[in-house]
Order: sequence, then structure tokens, then C-alpha cells
Amino acid sequence: MFEDVDEIIPAEGEREMRFYYNREARIARAPQIVRDYYADPSSMRPVRGFRIFFTRQNRFIFFALIFFVAFAWIYSALNRSRNQIVIGGTVYELSAFSFEEEVYVTLKTRPKSSGRKKAGLSSPGGQSQGYFTASIFAINSDNQIQEKQALDGIFDDGEQTLRTKIRDFDIVRVDVIVDSQEGSKELSAFVTR
Repeated sequence: MFEDVDEIIPAEGEREMRFYYNREARIARAPQIVRDYYADPSSMRPVRGFRIFFTRQNRFIFFALIFFVAFAWIYSALNRSRNQIVIGGTVYELSAFSFEEEVYVTLKTRPKSSGRKKAGLSSPGGQSQGYFTASIFAINSDNQIQEKQALDGIFDDGEQTLRTKIRDFDIVRVDVIVDSQEGSKELSAFVTR
């Protein structure tokens, strides 16, 4: 359809451009790095190994990277979640989620690996048992206690799970105070929606 039409029509008085390839003239007008490359192509190999630290910029980037990785590792180690505690060789783990206008709270207990035997809590039959009370506090978005509940449980060598549900009045967090024979500690978990 448009085979006979020129795509670019030169203006009146202009002549067609012609390019002549002269490699030496082109290299002579090139920047210094290009002239160095054409003079000795083997000098432009990438830097590998310990030679990467010979320049100040590379050393700065390397040490900055080491600093940020160390900071992230230390921060994650120190900022552990508050939804898991250990009291006297027993691990308590709290979780909470919301489903259809109710918040479901789960408190799991399990023995820490060989911690109960070291604490001397094993009974003569090999079973270690203990009684604990969990006071549950539902915290709303204004940081006020919306509802309180209490659960009682007996832990042994196996895993035990205590569950309850709370009416959802914009509850965002659940706090639990665990009282056992070995001591008392507090757990906290945010409600997942």
C-alpha cells in the first residue's frame, strides 16, 4: 500500500547524509577509557577476589553491608515475640485469631526438651505434672481491657491445648498471665484477622 512512498523526505536544499567508516578517526575522538580498551583489551577484565577491596569505595560498601547485616541479626535476636514463654521447663505459646464476630484464643503447653528432668519436676512414674492458671485479658483498640477470663490446666509430659472464645468488640490484642508452681509470666499476642 505504501511501498512507493519514502518515509523520510529531505527538506529543500538539504542533501542526503552519508556516513564514512574510519575506525582510527572514531577511536581518536573517543573518551580515554575507550582508547585504553582498544589499546589493551585484557586490561579491562572484571576485578575478582581480594582485589575488590583495593579501592576505598568498595571497602566502604562492604563494611556498610556487614554493619547492616549484623544490625538486622542482633535486632531480630533481641526483639523476640512475646507470644511464647518458658516457665520451669514448660513452654507456653499463645495465639489468637478472629472469625465471624468472635476471637478464638489458644494456649498451648509443651515440655521444653529435657528441661523438666533438669528442674527435678519428674514424678516417680516418669510423668511430670503441674497445675497452672491462665488469666486472659482481651484488649481493644483503645488499649482498654474489654473482657477477662480464667482457664485452669494441668500440664504433663505431652502437649496440652486450652482454647476459649471471646466476643469480638474490636479486640486487637490478647494478654495472658500464666501462674504455675514455678512462677508467673505474661504472654501477649495480636489478633490475626
